[in-house]
Amino acid sequence: MGARRVIGLTGDVGSGKSTVLQWLADRGAATRDADAATHAVLAGDGDAVAAVGRRFGPGVLAGGVVDRAALAAAVFDDPEALRDLEAIVHPAVIRALTTWLAGVSAPVAVVEAVKLVEAGLDRTVVGAVWLVTCAPEVRRERLVARGWSADEAARQTLAGIAAGRFEIHYPKRFTRWLRLLRTLPYPAYFAAVRRFTGA
Repeated sequence: MGARRVIGLTGDVGSGKSTVLQWLADRGAATRDADAATHAVLAGDGDAVAAVGRRFGPGVLAGGVVDRAALAAAVFDDPEALRDLEAIVHPAVIRALTTWLAGVSAPVAVVEAVKLVEAGLDRTVVGAVWLVTCAPEVRRERLVARGWSADEAARQTLAGIAAGRFEIHYPKRFTRWLRLLRTLPYPAYFAAVRRFTGA
């Protein structure tokens, strides 16, 4: 078993990833949310849970699993702590997704992840990356509808890379460019995307 084609779906919060994911699921694709895989790791991967406890202390553990609220407080506004956490969690998530994929019978499988490239899923799990974006005003409307304040939605939109409404398919050999491009400010990013994809 195992899917013949594995797509990684990524994009900023409010960009429309879930809509694209559902569209693919309705057409027979097996789908997995990397956030759900992360939650499963923090609840059931003994090695990862122990590593989190060693790094952040027993205060982030409760009943043998990670207390996600306590962990979030421990890494909030601390880039080094967040990097340490990701170094523990990302490999475990990769293992969990690889195990899931081995049992998939659908010809296409899709993994949704905001940090798909940053977590290394493009190099280890998926064969192609789809980046979903939308117009900034649409993202703001969606975030406000989800309960974000207008100021929070505006900050999130400005911090993101969203541009015109389109989806881009990156063959795996081009995802190294995506990793570099996502570090650029929006105007340079979009100009580079247009150059490399013809979008």
